[in-house]
Amino acid sequence: MTPHAKSLHACLGLALCMSLATAPAAAAGIDFTLAPKGKAAAKVSKAMDAAARARHGRNAAVVDQAGRGNAAGVGQSGRGNAAVVVQRGSGHAGTVSQSGNGNAFALFQLGRNHSASATQTGNGKVGVRVQAGW
Repeated sequence: MTPHAKSLHACLGLALCMSLATAPAAAAGIDFTLAPKGKAAAKVSKAMDAAARARHGRNAAVVDQAGRGNAAGVGQSGRGNAAVVVQRGSGHAGTVSQSGNGNAFALFQLGRNHSASATQTGNGKVGVRVQAGW
């Protein structure tokens, strides 16, 4: 199994574990955003928060890139926010902006030439977005 396939399977596995709130799929791949509620939101937020805090402190951001020509940015204000951007492939652009307290967002971009931005304003917001296609 290729690294792209493994990453895609991991992301899809995460998506299937939560209630899906899907946006229309792109013509050459998949593109969906998740906004878990209740217990699912608490689990995702806790996992992201624990991993990020262990590495970086109060507000935390992790950017993990493999490939060429990828760009990622994270902006945070407030306390206890966590953001993860994972890019595999080439030509991706992704940003996460968080203001408020206790927010968590993960952006996964796999394949080629995806662009996404996520903004969380307020407290306790949780989301995951996955874009994949080759």
